[in-house]
Amino acid sequence: MTDVALDYELNKSDAFQVNPNQHNRAGYITNLRGFGLAAPLVFKADIKCYCGFNQSAPTYPNITMIQQGSQTSLAIVQVVAILEKFSWGGGTHMPLHFEMLMSQENAKMLKDSQQATLTTTRVDEFGWWIFDYDQEKKCWFEQSYPLSKPTFRGHCVPRDNPVLDVNLQGESVVEGTDQLMYKVIMDIGPGMDDLYGIFHANSVMSKQNKPWGGSVGTWAAASFS
Repeated sequence: MTDVALDYELNKSDAFQVNPNQHNRAGYITNLRGFGLAAPLVFKADIKCYCGFNQSAPTYPNITMIQQGSQTSLAIVQVVAILEKFSWGGGTHMPLHFEMLMSQENAKMLKDSQQATLTTTRVDEFGWWIFDYDQEKKCWFEQSYPLSKPTFRGHCVPRDNPVLDVNLQGESVVEGTDQLMYKVIMDIGPGMDDLYGIFHANSVMSKQNKPWGGSVGTWAAASFS
């Protein structure tokens, strides 16, 4: 079976400040914890913003909606980061590629850990949520999120030189404003401790459960190191 790659560019402006005249794909990082053995870094969900998704309550349980959207009001979400890009080669052991914008506090915490030499590339918990607009049905739909569990775990890869870049030069999320966020890029591969399923949809009616990960014996799951 041929691996079907996913490659999504996401609109950072619409993820943070909704334009009612546009229907662009957007998404968020909902959970992120890891990069330490004794005391993993816990990234705060310190971004609060309006969200264009105005359908019924999302199926994905880990998107924190302070206010649910409707036909007359916008949803309000609280998240760790805004997604700019999500890609995946489609293979069960291929890494998930994330490009995100987060607060200065979260970005600096990760950068400080990098400069002090990361004790582990392990990611104990991560989750994401992407939504898009179905032009035929004229409504929003959930496009991608962790399906088998609310959050996955894995490692930044490759282990010897992980793709993990933190840029502490802020960039504007919405053109013409001084609201700065900080770009983080990472590739996360499965930890070989579990089998996962990734939800994927191209439209309201087209839905798939795509496999990711693997399990080798019982020690990998027990130690996850």
